Amino acid sequence: MLFRRKKPSKPIVLKGGRGDVVVEKIRQGRRLGGNKEGVVHNAYVTVRKGKKRKKIVLAEKKFRKKKQWPGLHHLRDPLAQFETMRGLLELNRKKGLGLHILPTIRLREMDDSSYRLILTRFKEYKFGTKSVSEMIEAEEIHKRDRKVLKENGYSLGGDCFSLIKDPETGKPRWFITDFGGVVKVKP
Repeated sequence: MLFRRKKPSKPIVLKGGRGDVVVEKIRQGRRLGGNKEGVVHNAYVTVRKGKKRKKIVLAEKKFRKKKQWPGLHHLRDPLAQFETMRGLLELNRKKGLGLHILPTIRLREMDDSSYRLILTRFKEYKFGTKSVSEMIEAEEIHKRDRKVLKENGYSLGGDCFSLIKDPETGKPRWFITDFGGVVKVKP
């Protein structure tokens, strides 16, 4: 009986952050949602450092084909969204803008040369679950963030912000979570 040796698979590299991260495996979980842009699933990521293994639950965004909507290429292009995110993070650090951007956003290249975004998994707040003063404060910060983005040359879509719990303060805040609607306007 002949045994076939399993062909070694290409390592899974997540690009972005402070440097690229090689992960042991990513297992796709249940569907979290979707729209015309793509579908979002749970992603169970296993990272190995030495002998230690760490399992993280993130979200993986799979994009639909770009054939439709030729004028709105940015919506369905993970590379363009990733570059927008990197540009915003760099601008936020250099100028100290104080923008609220989702903490983990990485780019994953698939075997078929397509790309997916790996994001921090979050749960949106439902309106009315927090005190009125916290919601008013969150809205004021949201208006300031939108104004700062427009002043720095970005055009904003309607669904690029999501109301989630700020990991540092525990209060509701509007974070930039969808970079399909954030586009750098050429002067």
